[in-house]
Amino acid sequence: MAGKSTQIYSVQIGEAITAGGDKDDNFLPDPTSAGVSFSGMATTTATVDAFAGDEAFHLEDQGRRTPGENKPAAIGIINGSGSTKYGAAQGEFIRAMYPDEISLSHRLRTANGADPDSVAFGKVLNSSMGLYKPTAATVTCADDGANEGQFIIANGDNTKVILGAPVRVYHKAAGQDTFNHEYAVVTSKSVGGTNTTYTVHPKFEHIPQNGDVIQLCYAFYPVIGDASTDSNLSNDIHAQFDMGGTGSTATVRRLASGCRCSGFSITNDNSGASLSMSLRPMVMLQDDANASTATTSEPAGKLLQHRYGCRVDLAASHAGIASGTAASEARAYLPNFDHSIEVSFETAPDAPETRGVIRGGKHLIHNATCQVSITTENNEDLQRLIAKDEVRTLILGFGPGGHGTTNANGAAFILKNASRADGSANPSAGDQSRIQQVTTLRAVADFNTFAGSPTGSELNLASAPFILAFPKS
Repeated sequence: MAGKSTQIYSVQIGEAITAGGDKDDNFLPDPTSAGVSFSGMATTTATVDAFAGDEAFHLEDQGRRTPGENKPAAIGIINGSGSTKYGAAQGEFIRAMYPDEISLSHRLRTANGADPDSVAFGKVLNSSMGLYKPTAATVTCADDGANEGQFIIANGDNTKVILGAPVRVYHKAAGQDTFNHEYAVVTSKSVGGTNTTYTVHPKFEHIPQNGDVIQLCYAFYPVIGDASTDSNLSNDIHAQFDMGGTGSTATVRRLASGCRCSGFSITNDNSGASLSMSLRPMVMLQDDANASTATTSEPAGKLLQHRYGCRVDLAASHAGIASGTAASEARAYLPNFDHSIEVSFETAPDAPETRGVIRGGKHLIHNATCQVSITTENNEDLQRLIAKDEVRTLILGFGPGGHGTTNANGAAFILKNASRADGSANPSAGDQSRIQQVTTLRAVADFNTFAGSPTGSELNLASAPFILAFPKS
């Protein structure tokens, strides 16, 4: 029996093998022949309505002999492949749709210390952000740092840590039973006789000692262009939606090809982190004849948390530090009631493509912007960012916490170059008669307070105004 249930559906994400939607000889997307590997994605039921779009048509009001209206005319591509393609027989128009946005949402579980590109949400983010992948999970300090902003490792390990890379330490304060996660980014690297000294920003709360373990992190960071400008950026992606029944009893399939992520948000959903992503395709096609739902599951990691086992840190201003000089400012724990993250990507096809249904040759990224809204107590540091012409680093840590230096739990969004987004940062009456302050921050371009001469993807990572970090284990 043909499936009719909207409760039975699946979403799968696959990276294009050839940029521009894996076009075949007829300029139609063909992920199957290209050998695309798809990963299932567990999503909210709102997905059912997200894969909708209007096909192109032409309508003209003409004279008639009887009451009524004129019928529309098809606009698009006629199938000339010699076989049925996307529901169109030879000589029929292919039903193509061009939605501006496809929205996908789910609670944010991590890849449990594995490569984020191994799970579907990581493939979506990697379509519009570079993904730095450390070659090791940890490095061990070979000597005591001179201050809280330094760690020292053996020269044999120094290829494992690059400029701009996020790192994490576990620091157990006296009398505490759990560890606090402290994230920082590397802002300089100095090779000595047997050891390499790294500067981090912001400083840790303790001086890294000989034998301490530094945990390395994956990092998503903004990129302009495509995979030819940064090898850590993936090609565009395919999003495949099936609905109606289990396996081949499904009756609906939509294939969105040439997609890049056009934005994402991370918000608080009952203390758990909720990830909402939007995709902008270069075409979406109806392919009901091949509908087949796939098994989908959540990533293996723990659910990220806003309220438990995590900390938010605000660094002192680095606005006065000269370009090319490593920032290493002090951090201060920032108590907060809530926060949310909103990232947008400006994307568009490059050269127009008129020979098929896909709107362009390749899909490019032109800009990336970010805003963070954080609710705190009355906070003069945030209020006076504009008045003092300051730029600070804000680290939004996510729980849960835990023991062990290779723990895979948690994540952090690091707004490296944070300024105020507007003139509003006023205390107001919050819940239970508490003074609260809502401040919106923006990512300012050109984080340049690092020392060294990185190139390519390392330069993009080091200068990124914001990054999303996941610990490697």
